[in-house]
Amino acid sequence: MRLDKNPTPEQQLELVRRHAPVLWLHPGEAFHPVRAERMLDHSVLYRKHGDGYRRVPNRPTTLAELAQVGNSKNCHLKMRELEMGELHVGGDFPSDWGPDALARHARTLYGRELTLGVPGPATQDGPHYYARVSGNVSIRRGQPDDPHLDYPTLDGHPSDGNYIRVEYHYFFVYNDSWNQHQGDWDSTVVLYLRKSDDGEINGDGYLMVHMHHERWACVLPTSNGSICSWVGRWQRGFDRRLGTAYVLDGHPYIFIARGAHGGYPTPGHTLFGFNPPIIGEVLFNADERRFGRVCIAPPDLSSAAIRANVQSAGVDDAALRIGRWSEPTLITSAPDWFDFKGLWGQPSSIEGWSGPAAGRLRSGTSRRDLKNTMAKGYAAGLILDPQWHGIQECSG
Repeated sequence: MRLDKNPTPEQQLELVRRHAPVLWLHPGEAFHPVRAERMLDHSVLYRKHGDGYRRVPNRPTTLAELAQVGNSKNCHLKMRELEMGELHVGGDFPSDWGPDALARHARTLYGRELTLGVPGPATQDGPHYYARVSGNVSIRRGQPDDPHLDYPTLDGHPSDGNYIRVEYHYFFVYNDSWNQHQGDWDSTVVLYLRKSDDGEINGDGYLMVHMHHERWACVLPTSNGSICSWVGRWQRGFDRRLGTAYVLDGHPYIFIARGAHGGYPTPGHTLFGFNPPIIGEVLFNADERRFGRVCIAPPDLSSAAIRANVQSAGVDDAALRIGRWSEPTLITSAPDWFDFKGLWGQPSSIEGWSGPAAGRLRSGTSRRDLKNTMAKGYAAGLILDPQWHGIQECSG
């Protein structure tokens, strides 16, 4: 498609839809991305008071009301039935204690069956994402601020050129992993799409995906060919060089870690931990992703194409469930609910168990994010080796 120098909201939305990612969820996943209003359906608002917190009367029930909360940086949303500090389930439910109880009740209370087919209007509940076309990016190798970085070529062509940045943001109501927390802004996907001098966009460029507090970067092609050949290249390793995302009819595949919701460019598993010199490797989490069982796809990508792709990997598609994105929320200017600076979930004294802020959604991303990510290669700081990229049926 051709994009004007100053694209209209209609052009931006067309671009967003044309390259919206396909999210592959683990078959054991209880949550899928929803509109942020769903958090308000289940929450009350608290404000810091002395050494503790005090419940705010007349809780906000809409994002517009959330925007009106004063001194919001000292506030947080809290799910009514779950007490993260004491690891306690209460409210109208039988009292229960411990992490397993929290996870079990969160799945029961807030988990949602993936709606199959195409959801209704954006006002209805269903898989949802927020998108922003956030400006032009110029990549020139050897720029003064990139002295150490050699951008990889794209399909044999030099990487130098102009790109348009497109962001996709996802909200999950609960993080259900080794750590648990209420609210989860995670798996943000940023596409850097190459743009010709006359504004033509073919879909190639770079992809950056967020997992927890790390970022991975990939080359974004226009097509890949066989998915087993593609995953085989990942299995052979890239020696800290950038890999290649998989793309089907212009839509990149993103694989979501079960419960934790970090986004990855590949299926498989990734181990997290530390490697102190005396103790040796200490494992504290494993992010597991699967292909071929559950996905959320854009409405313009046919079920037949997805099923054929799954079958080509040798994966039985009999149990495949395909959900569809509802109409996205396009962010063209900062909406008023960005004024809420508090946490989208209860704070906790346990590291990793506090609700998140929506800072990345508010501030957006920059070329420097891409530069810093590419400089590290695709391996994040807390990832232990080995890690496995792949599809079990393709590895035989």
